Amino acid sequence: MSPKVTLLFSLIAVAILMAVLFIAWRLQRLKEQQAEAEKRAAIAFEEMNKLTKELRERGKDAPVDPSRPAGERLIQMYPGPKRGAN
Repeated sequence: MSPKVTLLFSLIAVAILMAVLFIAWRLQRLKEQQAEAEKRAAIAFEEMNKLTKELRERGKDAPVDPSRPAGERLIQMYPGPKRGAN
């Protein structure tokens, strides 16, 4: 083989190696991001369950008035955040 062909094959091999390393680095970073997102989702789900339990307990304490419309009863059971909370 001539030196030019050897140089060409070595440059192609280096380019392929760099591409493989870049892909591996991106996949590793994606895996780390996915693990972090799963952890945050689990924390958010836990918080949501805790708040749902609190709201259900709060709703059990208040007597249900069947004469009120359904929408008003729901607002009384689950009042949500106040308007000035922002």
